[in-house]
Amino acid sequence: MNPFNQALAVVNATVFRNAPPGFSKRQAVLITLQALTIIADAFYLCLLHYTQRSSDDGNAGPGIWWVARWVDQSTGRIMVVNQRVMSTILSALAQGVWMGHAIDHLLLYSGGGRTQAVDHTIVWRAITPLFMLAWFWVLTWGNVTSFVFATDRKIPSWLVNSWVLALGLAPLVVVIVLMAFMILRGWQFKTVFKSFALNLRTNAAAYPNVTLTAFTGIQPQAAALEKAGDCYYKTFSMMATFAVTYTAISAIINFGGLLLARKIKHQVKFNEKLKTGGSRMVTQQGHMLFAAHATFATVGEAQLVDGPASRMHHGSVAGPMSGPHTMQAQRQEQRTISGLKRARRDVLTMFALVLCFSLIISAALLFVAIAITIVMLTAQMGLIWNALAFRRKDQGKNQMLEDGIGNGNGNGNGNGNGNGNGNGNGNGNGNGNGLVPWIRSKIKPKTTPTKTTKALVLTPSAIPECSPRSVMSQRIFVEVEVEVRRTSAEEAMVELSDMGSERSRSPVLLKWEEGVGDLRHSMDELETGDHNGGFETPPPPTRR
Repeated sequence: MNPFNQALAVVNATVFRNAPPGFSKRQAVLITLQALTIIADAFYLCLLHYTQRSSDDGNAGPGIWWVARWVDQSTGRIMVVNQRVMSTILSALAQGVWMGHAIDHLLLYSGGGRTQAVDHTIVWRAITPLFMLAWFWVLTWGNVTSFVFATDRKIPSWLVNSWVLALGLAPLVVVIVLMAFMILRGWQFKTVFKSFALNLRTNAAAYPNVTLTAFTGIQPQAAALEKAGDCYYKTFSMMATFAVTYTAISAIINFGGLLLARKIKHQVKFNEKLKTGGSRMVTQQGHMLFAAHATFATVGEAQLVDGPASRMHHGSVAGPMSGPHTMQAQRQEQRTISGLKRARRDVLTMFALVLCFSLIISAALLFVAIAITIVMLTAQMGLIWNALAFRRKDQGKNQMLEDGIGNGNGNGNGNGNGNGNGNGNGNGNGNGNGLVPWIRSKIKPKTTPTKTTKALVLTPSAIPECSPRSVMSQRIFVEVEVEVRRTSAEEAMVELSDMGSERSRSPVLLKWEEGVGDLRHSMDELETGDHNGGFETPPPPTRR
């Protein structure tokens, strides 16, 4: 037997190990899952873009395509990452790199193109952790800033910014260094292997006409190959250990997302109580307030600063509670509640993704790549489901509100015209062209200043449909003003009652009713605006 052929077979078996049973099928499943994940990522980005473009919000902002933004806090400016978009992009990149790695592994162990696959495998294996950890960092960054905004403690902004940047940049620097060493050690191993295999093939072809030096040179070359392989796998073990440690620490940090989810849940319950309480009362009295031209501050709700509703936060007064205004307020309230619910589901989905990813990497599981890909695909499908559910509910609620306001306006206009034409000329108490409505239109009731309480600030990465166009637009304020809403509505109703009971009369009409002068002369004085016969502004109604 040819000893050089035997030595070559041993070396090839050491480098190109035989694939275990079912390896090709599992690799095919893995590649399919990775392709589905990339498709799901692309679909999710398109869905976010379409939702933003088709939104009827007047403050749509620059869209979803931004990386990070500064958010002003009482303790300073905090940098917030666009968690949805950036994590999806990095997830697609990581899966694409991982797919190339899987294809090369399939070629490496299946027997076709083994020598060429060695070069590619060294590179794919080195760069795969880089994209995975970058994706993991974005998830952790978003959850950390969400935790900071959700907590009541005043954490310095410089500490938060330093922490999130150090949490990502320092590990990435370490990974890049280890990646460079892995590629360098891999090429050294490949060079030693190819040189050793070439010598064995040459001596095997010349056997038995070989020198003694050819036999004695096998042992040193085998030792050099073993040493190069040990150096390569030690570097790979360092990379794997660092990845496991980083993901475990990040999983612990990501438990702060549970606090955010808990606070959002409480906020949703409170907003629903607010909607069924004060908001419904104002809606029912909306047309009456519009008839008296009463204006008062609307309750605070989760809204975009610099948006249409942001003026209420700064203390300005809302306009008449007409049909469109009422519909807009109801739509904003319902959109806020739906957005908070979606944000909570997204936070829980991200937390479950990070936790499962960390457990799978930390555990010594066989074929861990398939498990990780399944988790990533499941999480991405969950995010898509949340986005579709939010979009469907938002469109359904808007349609219901539009139908309801349309019916209400139709009934109100019909009744108003009928009463005005029938009773306006008789006693002036109708809703049409009577005297009292004209007097009421000249009265300017006092506006009630808006009082706000402490706001819960949520990051744009947690709240959907939030792509602000300025620094101040990067907040969403949830303001609780239940008592102010009810007090304002009660005062407005008191004014209506007082104005209805106290009939304003001018001196001219009083003369005519007392028998002094005639009706024609009195009406002439009314039309000419004589100071003796003109209208006098009635005193402001007494507040109860």
